Amino acid sequence: MRRLSACRLCLSVIISACACGLSSAPVPTADAQEVKPGEPERPGNAVDEIDFVKEVRPLLRTRCISCHGPEESESGLRLDQQKRALEGGDNGRIIVPGKPAESRLLRIVAGQDDEVGAMPPEGEGTPLSSDEIAVLKAWIAQGAVWPNEAESSDRSSHWSYQPIAGLIQDLKRRGLLDSTLLVFAGEFGRTPLWENRGGTQSKNIGRDHHPFGFSVFMAGGGSKGGVVHGETDEIGWAPIKDPVHINDFHATIMHLFGFDHMHFTHRFRGLNVRLTDQGGTVLKELLT
Repeated sequence: MRRLSACRLCLSVIISACACGLSSAPVPTADAQEVKPGEPERPGNAVDEIDFVKEVRPLLRTRCISCHGPEESESGLRLDQQKRALEGGDNGRIIVPGKPAESRLLRIVAGQDDEVGAMPPEGEGTPLSSDEIAVLKAWIAQGAVWPNEAESSDRSSHWSYQPIAGLIQDLKRRGLLDSTLLVFAGEFGRTPLWENRGGTQSKNIGRDHHPFGFSVFMAGGGSKGGVVHGETDEIGWAPIKDPVHINDFHATIMHLFGFDHMHFTHRFRGLNVRLTDQGGTVLKELLT
């Protein structure tokens, strides 16, 4: 393996975060097909087709699934599966493909349904913005297309893969990928399950920090492509094969920089302190 000089190697650590801008502006009514004054210009018969994976599924996952998902399904309604979502719940169908005016989902999220009331209930979440409701309305008007499991499981088509692939291809085309190490990682892992802290039936269910099993993606800079190293149990809770300690990860990155982590020290309180502390093993399986 050709060791890369530290002066030539550029480390790019890219952490992506998405922030949703929520608005308390008046919401559009769901009883008419035409665009009304002040309503976002995205009618159901717009030329641009709504992308369920990129536009609708994130709304359902972040705003609806906590109350209408596998852990909890209020009123018998589930919005995490196509079949269950289109069947509706105890109060009947709320999504009628191609018919926004007959789809109660739009009236419910707009706070205009006399029987159910506003969703989410006051004090339990931020109402959908007018733009978000317009997306749902257009999606329903276009037939409420919901890709089957085979289509939605195609990871390469996920929106997050597009900029990553573009960056790698651009660096490779310019001859810079061999001298640029890309590291894609989050601030921490997340538990593979929802937590209801305090043992109450609070609707504020979330996922905590989880240091035992999470993924990091590397490309370029002398790292080997097409390799999956390590494996967790079936729920992603703990490693069961080839675990990688953070010191091992740091040692490997420093090796790609051309440094020996055993001799890369900082004098602190009379000691030569290493980044990899008392451990650190270079993962040669990840090197070209």
